[in-house]
Amino acid sequence: MKYLSICLLLLYLTPAKAQVEEDIQPPVDTASTLILAGNQEAEIAYNNGVQFLSEKKYAEAMAAFDEALVHNPGFLRARQNKAVALSSLEHYPKAIDGLKIVITSEPQNNRALYAIGAAYYQMGELPQAIENLSKAIQNGYLGFEAFYLSGQAAFRQGDYDAAIASFTLALRTKKDSWEIYNDRGSAYRMQEKYTEAIEDYKNAVLLNNSSPIIYNNLGSAYRKKGELDAAILNHSMAIQIDSRNYLAYNNRGSAYIDKKLFDKAIDDFRKVIEIEPNYAYVSSFIRLLVKTILL
Repeated sequence: MKYLSICLLLLYLTPAKAQVEEDIQPPVDTASTLILAGNQEAEIAYNNGVQFLSEKKYAEAMAAFDEALVHNPGFLRARQNKAVALSSLEHYPKAIDGLKIVITSEPQNNRALYAIGAAYYQMGELPQAIENLSKAIQNGYLGFEAFYLSGQAAFRQGDYDAAIASFTLALRTKKDSWEIYNDRGSAYRMQEKYTEAIEDYKNAVLLNNSSPIIYNNLGSAYRKKGELDAAILNHSMAIQIDSRNYLAYNNRGSAYIDKKLFDKAIDDFRKVIEIEPNYAYVSSFIRLLVKTILL
């Protein structure tokens, strides 16, 4: 841990006198000395907080940042990092309150703006999230996180064009993120652009071939495109990775219905009920299956 050390050294040299006399010291500016000492204590407490934050000791980090703010109430870095600790503990409203104080003094602080947007996103307040994330980007935030989170917020609002645009910008900075490819693929899938969705899901698989989420999504895109064998294969891959992935069983069962392989579909839906008895969609699929068989 690096500490900021402020050392004040006053050296006064006077000519030697023939007779002995009491040393005369110049007056000390006590006010300045106290301010500098306070700043030193604030920096020490701040650096302790940063260390605790890196160790994910969030309560200790907040206590250290509070100590820094006692010594220096205008210490914006301490207030900003305390907000990070608060967000890590899911105290999002308090984090936002602290960050707004920072923004009042530093309106172009893109990291603080990003942190506000991220906190609003976690609270489900998506318009405020997008607003602050956009401000962070406009003020020079270069990390992929702002674009990615903006894309997720837009996706949750059903604005798939905006989601795709944000995910595409995120990929310019973070080309090795399977999550971003997966999420952009899902936005394309929601727009029924299945070819583009499949391409993104395949790119995600190239980056991470052990995620059942990607294979399940890829299978769903293939099914929507009418490529049922490919759909079944990818849902089966998801199940091979995670044998309790009831969504993959459900989706494979739906593909089996489309292929009129009803016995296999029933087996998959029974597996869904075994794993997740309260999964509502499976009952509708069973009813659909019964009607299909009776036709």
